[in-house]
Amino acid sequence: MPVKIRKLLASDLLSFKQLRLEALQTNPESFGSHYARELAFSEQDFAMRIEANDQKFVLGTFDDEQLVAIAGFYMVEDIGNIWGVFTTPEYRGQRISKQIHLAPKLDPFMHRVLV
Repeated sequence: MPVKIRKLLASDLLSFKQLRLEALQTNPESFGSHYARELAFSEQDFAMRIEANDQKFVLGTFDDEQLVAIAGFYMVEDIGNIWGVFTTPEYRGQRISKQIHLAPKLDPFMHRVLV
């Protein structure tokens, strides 16, 4: 199955919000937050999460136009960190998480964040 991995854009806000909330419901044990807390977040709160800069970004994996996986990356004192990794259950077992983790090595900015 060919999928596309790219940085999320402002236009991906609603898809990101929907998938993040699904993640918190599906696998709450995997996150430091919880569904009820983030359900109360405003669209601005979610927009701030996907706004990319030289210290952070969120990658999304798309099957056609459907967002099926996410992973956030951020820098602290030149150390790259990964947060919020989730793949929808229907797409698990297809190595999507591995692809999304390897994707930053293909982009000069993203590679700097992780090295």
